[in-house]
Amino acid sequence: MAKNPEKQTQKGLEVTFWNRRLRCAVEMAQKLNPATNSPYLFPDKDGSRLTEEKISSRFKDTMRRLVESGKLTSEERFTFHDLKAKGVSDHEEQYSGHKTLKGKKIYIRKAPKVKGSSTRK
Repeated sequence: MAKNPEKQTQKGLEVTFWNRRLRCAVEMAQKLNPATNSPYLFPDKDGSRLTEEKISSRFKDTMRRLVESGKLTSEERFTFHDLKAKGVSDHEEQYSGHKTLKGKKIYIRKAPKVKGSSTRK
């Protein structure tokens, strides 16, 4: 887990503030590997940093096992990339780390909310 939650965005500095939901998620993740004294939130079994390839491989294996066990249907299966899209779509400002709207739109999966007409026919 990054020690500094601040990151630069196209609008300037973005800071993700601690809240009850985020704190709970971090505490749950830390309990997954209590024996390792690792600086990483999701360490490998030996406490070292997980590589992108290992994360991708383990995620795909987990999805496959969930479908095979019947805990997820094929239609409910999702990708690691879908998790980022969910986070961007749910974020109030829909931050994605992309500088252009075209790049940002890749992750926005919710229809925009618009006000309806106040006139009746």
